Amino acid sequence: MVSFVITSCLDDDNNIEYSPDATIHAFALDTAGLGSYKFTIDQLSREIYNEDSLPVHADTIIDKILIKTLTTASGVVTMKDKSGNDSVLNINDSIDLRKELIIKVWSTEALAGISPNQTKEYKIKVNVHDYDPDSLRWKYMNKIDDQIVGEQKSIIFGSEVLTYSVVGTKLYAYKNSLTNFGSWEYKEIEGLPKGKLPTSIIAFQFNRSRTMLYATSNGDGKVYESADGEKWNAFVLDLSFIGWNLLSTITFGIVGVLYVNPYINTTWAEFYKVMRENALETGNATREELIGLRKEADI
Repeated sequence: MVSFVITSCLDDDNNIEYSPDATIHAFALDTAGLGSYKFTIDQLSREIYNEDSLPVHADTIIDKILIKTLTTASGVVTMKDKSGNDSVLNINDSIDLRKELIIKVWSTEALAGISPNQTKEYKIKVNVHDYDPDSLRWKYMNKIDDQIVGEQKSIIFGSEVLTYSVVGTKLYAYKNSLTNFGSWEYKEIEGLPKGKLPTSIIAFQFNRSRTMLYATSNGDGKVYESADGEKWNAFVLDLSFIGWNLLSTITFGIVGVLYVNPYINTTWAEFYKVMRENALETGNATREELIGLRKEADI
């Protein structure tokens, strides 16, 4: 049994004070072999769970585990037996918590028949890691195409994964759904340099409804943007420098050295800063992965 409390004899031997309180105040499992894990008791949803998940393969331990602490305000705690009947929970017996367990707290008023409805049900859920958080796991998804034998670049774009590869002299994008992974669809890319695999591809989320892809290429050193990953256009920011480059040419590079080049470099630096902050906010990259933040992250 868990907590069986009937309080208290105050006036005389015939006057017993019953409590309507059927809440659980404390809960803990005997996880000595795994370390210390705190359990949260949500009184609104009546759920008991551990926010910090137990290690992988802990299910081989929680299949027969003891409840170390289970304190109630009053009454007794029951659980369903194999026949579906309520039976008093004995914390001296190990229980199987690999699946969610429903327990019921009976207040002393409910036990005495004064207020039969003064009971509460709680759901115990023990969270266990599905994978080792310190390891990287790869899962085979599906074969793409026998023609792909060279270098590839992949990116997640919305609910799809796009894989780019050069086949022969043409650049293709292979597309598949992340939610319903099936056969790959592919199309020849329009707008990017012919037969050149992009040196980098990133997704930039402007808001919840608008995300763009940006790519760079060794073919011409330009930046390209796309709304679907298939049709690409030279980035407008890159095109905005054409007039300045012409002015620099006319002045034999003088304006370029004194103004245009610093202006272009500053503009791209600011653009990178915005893209970097967006990548951090959306979780597409960590501070350690981004240039300019690696040194700061090590301090």
